[in-house]
Parts: sequence; structure tokens; C-alpha cells
Amino acid sequence: RARLERAWDLDREAVFSQLTDLDPEVAARTGRADRQRILRALEVLELSGEPISSHWGRHQKSFRYNALLTAPQRRREDLYAKIEARVDEMFAGGLIEEVTAILDSGTPGDAHSLKAIGYRVVVNMLSGRFIREEAIERTKRSSRKLAKRQLTWLRGQREGQLHWVPPLD
Repeated sequence: RARLERAWDLDREAVFSQLTDLDPEVAARTGRADRQRILRALEVLELSGEPISSHWGRHQKSFRYNALLTAPQRRREDLYAKIEARVDEMFAGGLIEEVTAILDSGTPGDAHSLKAIGYRVVVNMLSGRFIREEAIERTKRSSRKLAKRQLTWLRGQREGQLHWVPPLD
């Protein structure tokens, strides 16, 4: 893993090209900048001797039941208002203190567990990159962008199988 991480730091395009050559199926489904998935796919290939896509094929199971797939359909402005209220609650409820305690326990600031939207912003705030108010705004903006990506993904999935329903507040 460490060797692959060093290779990524030196030349990420070469690492992605290696994945494209060795497991084109995974490369086609993975973004060029998705460091974690690219490195994991190469790591699995090195350790097992076979592409991760082969592992996927063996472990895919058909569904036992006929599921009803639903997703909440909310007006975008309502969704964004809920996101902003939730971020305000997170900061008021001790997000900064939580991240401080995690860092004080010895967890490095670049740990994968601290890359979640709110945590990452607070780590950067605590390192002096910006003030609390900007951290809150950055968290809101990142959360809205994530929601937009999720909605786009949902719309592209299960065309005709996914039922949009009004959310229950």
C-alpha cells in the first residue's frame, strides 16, 4: 500500500494508466482522481493475483426479494434549507470539540476517517486556514454539492425502477 501511495504522489496519471491496463472494467467505473479506489484496486490485484472486478463478479448475488426502491423527492431549495440547518446544528452541537478530541487522541489530521465533509473543514479551520464562520459556510457548500451529486447519481440509477416519493418530515 505504501509503495502504491508513493507512486500516486509521484505520478497519479501513470498509476491510473496502470489500472487501465490491468483492470479496464474498474478503470472505466472509477474517476481518475479517486485515489482510494484506484489504489485499492491495484492493491487487491497485487495481493490476490486477480483484478478486483473478478472478485466483484464472484460476490454478486441476485436479490432474494423483489424490492421497492424509493428515494425522497424534495424541492431543491427545501433540501438546501434542511442541509444548512443541519450544519448549523452540527457546529452548535460540538463538532469542533469532537474533532479537537479526535486529533488530541493522536489521530493524524489526514486520517481517512477525518475526510468526511464536516470533519475535513474543521481540521483545516483548526490548522488556521480559515475562521469558524467560513468553516460553517464551506461545510454547507460542500454538503449541498454532495446532495446534488447524490441526486444526479440516483436519477441515473435504476431508470424506471426507482420511485420518487415525498419525504416524511
